[in-house]
Amino acid sequence: MEAKGALADVGASVSLIPLSIVQKLNIEMIPTRKTIQLADRSVKLPCGELEDVPIKVAHIYVPCDFVVMDMEEDVDTPLILGREALKTLGAFPPTTSVTGVRAFLGHAGFYRRFIKNFSSIAKPLTELLKKDVVFNSDGDCLEAFKKLMEALISSPVVQAPDWSLHFELMCDVSDFEVGAVLGKKKKGRSHVIYYASRTLDEAQMNYTTTKKEMLVVVFAMDKFRSYLICSKVIVYTDHIVVCYLMTKKEAKSRLIRWVLSLKDFDMEMRDKKGPEKYVADHLSKVPFEYKEDVPINEDLEFETLMAMASKSSPWYANIANYLACGVVPPELSSQQKKRFFKEVRRYFWNDPYLFKQCGDGLFQKYVPDHEIEGVLEHCHSLPCGGHGGVEKMVAKISQSLLWWPTMHKNGHKFHSRCDKCQRSGGITKRDDMPEQNILEVEPYDVWGVDFMGHFVSSCGNLYILVVVDYVTKWIEAIPSPTNGHKIVLKLLKKATFPRFGVPRVLISDEGSHFAKK
Repeated sequence: MEAKGALADVGASVSLIPLSIVQKLNIEMIPTRKTIQLADRSVKLPCGELEDVPIKVAHIYVPCDFVVMDMEEDVDTPLILGREALKTLGAFPPTTSVTGVRAFLGHAGFYRRFIKNFSSIAKPLTELLKKDVVFNSDGDCLEAFKKLMEALISSPVVQAPDWSLHFELMCDVSDFEVGAVLGKKKKGRSHVIYYASRTLDEAQMNYTTTKKEMLVVVFAMDKFRSYLICSKVIVYTDHIVVCYLMTKKEAKSRLIRWVLSLKDFDMEMRDKKGPEKYVADHLSKVPFEYKEDVPINEDLEFETLMAMASKSSPWYANIANYLACGVVPPELSSQQKKRFFKEVRRYFWNDPYLFKQCGDGLFQKYVPDHEIEGVLEHCHSLPCGGHGGVEKMVAKISQSLLWWPTMHKNGHKFHSRCDKCQRSGGITKRDDMPEQNILEVEPYDVWGVDFMGHFVSSCGNLYILVVVDYVTKWIEAIPSPTNGHKIVLKLLKKATFPRFGVPRVLISDEGSHFAKK
């Protein structure tokens, strides 16, 4: 069997072959109990296994193992080759130039933390990058290339997708080829799920740089559609204009069609420098001799099969069914039915909303589960909420005539997650204003008095008597030869009291020069 046109899926752990091809070749299958998890997360039972099936690659026959699946035969890609087959066949051709060696080492160096003894393995290849060295990729260089190539398409570099994490997609394009890498980041380390590259046709080679960068994103999203649908994906590109095109309202018809096609995906575009995308850069420059002639699909399908999750019925399902259709839950006992009929009197159903009658006769609207977070955000974090406590938050919700059974519980959880509240803390007794009587005074009723000095003698004066009014902040500075209590009384009676009157309170530091001995 010839491998031309086969789909090379580095993300697949096994190689697949349709049952119809096996029946045409009349090959006996080996029974198996394996289960296969497909990219759409569905689990299938294979029909059997095949061992050591000869696959023709160029002029060489290589034995490969296959899992037989009852699936529709694709004329263009009849076989799906997994990681184990690619280890035998070789995922990339050996490099034949210094530029190719540099690109391959950049690709392998990106995952060097997963490759043991990377420096010693890659040493023959790095010798080729030295100046005035004859380029010879045979012998030790070819052996180093094979070891690194095997490491790049095996664990731990390549791992199965973890559906709890978002996907990361790195894209790059050259003058004649596009390359993309689908991966995920676990514990700060990037792992590969799928490699992909494709040659541009003559028309696409004439595209502008912006169109080429946009084309590789369209190609990657179409190639990895089964992985990315209903999942969040972060797309890294070194052409920042592509990020701008996703929000541009006026553009050429082809770009608008591509942007509308990408709206099916939950994607986020991020700019990343070209030197930081070694893997995608290498894939966009690999010179494959045997390249599949399948053109890049520039049009994505708008139909989307969304994931369906079975959720338990809400707590008010029995109440809504009874109020809407008069259906009584059959599993209730006689005592439970009495309690049910007693409670259901307080509820009113106005499709699709449920209302509850409070003690004051007002009806409160029940808040569905998917709206609870927004109501708590509105009544707590927004300016109308003021980041109050749990009781204030619940009181605002009740004043808005909204209700659900777990308001206090959800309020406590939301308050504990509020970053601003946790940083500032709550109001305690320590923050209360002191409860002291406020003294009502008028201007020049309270004066403060103190001495400044000892200074250098000036006209026989060594000190300055400073008098300040506590209300108007008026200052009187009187020179004095000494700082005794007698001179204080003399100066106050002579300079201050005649002008402002006798104050009600005179405040000092109780120094010896203010006390009569």
